[in-house]
Amino acid sequence: MAKYKILIVGSGSVGQRHAMNLSALGCQISCVDPRQDRLDQISQKVETVGCLPTMEEAMTPNRYDGVIVC
Repeated sequence: MAKYKILIVGSGSVGQRHAMNLSALGCQISCVDPRQDRLDQISQKVETVGCLPTMEEAMTPNRYDGVIVC
């Protein structure tokens, strides 16, 4: 089964909980947050494909199967 590629916008506590749950289900996680400390926290909790500071860097066509705004 192919892994779903999920972008999490906002890496605070809610984003981190969603990332942990989706990662446990086998999803590939990428995240966007302007705060580097939050990106560091989420990448310590789950394996991430990418951690980006801006939406412009994250939004490329056909890159994700779903987006969660937290």
